[in-house]
Amino acid sequence: MSDINISYNNVSSKFLDELKKASADKKITNDEIKNLLNKVETEDDIEIVRDFTSFDKQKVNMNIRSGSSQENFQLDIEENNLETDENDNIKETIRSSTGKEITIRYAKDETTIPPSKQVKGTIEEANQKMDSILSPDKKAEWNRINKHNVNEVKSFINSLNLPMDKKAEFVQAYLTANYNHPGIDISWSGADLQEGINAVPTDKNGRKYLDCEAYAKLATELLDGSAKYYGVHAPSPYDSSDSRNHQVSVVRDGNNAYVISNNEITKISNASNKSDSQLIKSVYPDISNIKLDKSGPMKSGVDEYNINQKITLDNGSEVTIKSIDEKKNIMKGKLKDTDGEEYNVIGTVDANTGRTNWKRDYQVGDKLKLDSDVIKLTQKIDDKNFKGKIGNIDVFIKIKDDGSFDWFQLYKKGDIIETPNGTLKINKVDNKNENFEGTFTRNDGITFNVKLRRGNDGLLHEVK
Repeated sequence: MSDINISYNNVSSKFLDELKKASADKKITNDEIKNLLNKVETEDDIEIVRDFTSFDKQKVNMNIRSGSSQENFQLDIEENNLETDENDNIKETIRSSTGKEITIRYAKDETTIPPSKQVKGTIEEANQKMDSILSPDKKAEWNRINKHNVNEVKSFINSLNLPMDKKAEFVQAYLTANYNHPGIDISWSGADLQEGINAVPTDKNGRKYLDCEAYAKLATELLDGSAKYYGVHAPSPYDSSDSRNHQVSVVRDGNNAYVISNNEITKISNASNKSDSQLIKSVYPDISNIKLDKSGPMKSGVDEYNINQKITLDNGSEVTIKSIDEKKNIMKGKLKDTDGEEYNVIGTVDANTGRTNWKRDYQVGDKLKLDSDVIKLTQKIDDKNFKGKIGNIDVFIKIKDDGSFDWFQLYKKGDIIETPNGTLKINKVDNKNENFEGTFTRNDGITFNVKLRRGNDGLLHEVK
């Protein structure tokens, strides 16, 4: 197992003193830390650091430093927006500056990280590479730059006027020295690149966490070339299917091309007569199921899914995808709920948030549960209107936009409806089963003709 250490570096001694008083038992929550920060009105730059060394499933270690002083505390995982999945991997949910919900999934230890999720090379080698490329008059400027500000970094790299191959070497070294992969993935929920970088935590070396999509976005932004992005399947212990679980990008520059996977940028010469797929396979022969990502990096669309792929929803239900229509941005599938019931569903993907919204896709033969009965759909009129039966009773079903439904009983000529005040006999019905004429016999024996119309509540109301 591995450990997460949350380090707060260079905080004021005043804050540390307050923290000691508030945590005599050495256990404190993130909310309590925030309250203390407000209390002492500190302007400390607090940074959460992830260090995978000795993770305990129930607790997370937290180190707080003030100058040469250091205190160790523990946080409960549940109180620190951290969860564990069925494989004991760690999931953390944070919010960006605009409220986007970003979910990071960390591998439980380094031995379980598949090759497609690993960062190649060392920080020391990367820094040496950048230093060898920089001219002496540029080194001081580079040291002053915020390495996690994309615009600053891009402007600086462009000022170097490097040929593309040297530029690619510098960008690769920059990515290696300043970013790390959490080992599984990150869901960005519509956050843009800089917003996402600002929100995610850093590792013990000060590197911000990115996934393959953010690496691709950042690398192509800095290379400033003509880029295309591809969803691919890369071998992984967490995914035995052929689903697209990784993203690579291809940047073309004249007769050359650059294949990007996480922090790796591979130059291919004389590439003009080769397709992007051929270039990707030449660098990563184990990769398969290569498909153009029309949504782009850090975005989502139905093109990222596969037929027969299984998706587990937050409520525990499982959807098996049966068809995908990329033009309409919809998927259809079979949902199995936690009670074992199965029914058809239709899903759409929000390209900005990446969220997939599922609702029931009603079909003839489906059974709809009521409190004490079941409606069986017998005829489809259109996508939102069906006829069905409850036992021997004919009913009409209207499907709402959110996938729920209303229903009402259908009447025909000759039907008798008993009410507390008397008996209604249906004499005439229009073809929409909305307008009726009939004879009403009161309990005192008086009979008269009535006209009725079905209301929004599905009941019949007398037309005055």
